[in-house]
Amino acid sequence: MPAGQRVVELADDPRFVEQMVDLGTRIARVEVTARAQSDALDHGAWHRSTLRAALPDRATEIDGLYDEIDRRRASSASDALVVIHGDLHLEQLFVHPSEPWRVTGLLDVDTAGLGHPARDAAALVAHLVVTGQWHRGDGGGAAARACEGGLFLQSVSYGGWPCGAVS
Repeated sequence: MPAGQRVVELADDPRFVEQMVDLGTRIARVEVTARAQSDALDHGAWHRSTLRAALPDRATEIDGLYDEIDRRRASSASDALVVIHGDLHLEQLFVHPSEPWRVTGLLDVDTAGLGHPARDAAALVAHLVVTGQWHRGDGGGAAARACEGGLFLQSVSYGGWPCGAVS
């Protein structure tokens, strides 16, 4: 079953975090030589200008955020690349129906390739934030809170992901 359907149970379960760390380690061992699919990080200038146009009253905040992203990206430019999924989010993961913390499958590996290890963590966090907003707009308060503040999101945000580049 897709992990996105079990987000409330997964949000605060440290075993799911452990499963994700293990999955990242396993993916990194796959022999692939191509680059991973491009992502939002590769198109930061476009995202910045689009957000500034849509939210002109928040331009200073947007610029501050993207300046920090650019600074962190530059500081990690020499980091070793590893094989990453390339489009990791909860709907790409299958979990066990009675033990939803246990990852049983992974979809869309065609996006995998060499990339910075923080990219999968960043993609997952970005999808959690967007999914949380979707649930909030759809009346799913518990699911929204799970996406926006669960242990997994906190773990990734505070360096619990194996790459250490996310802080």
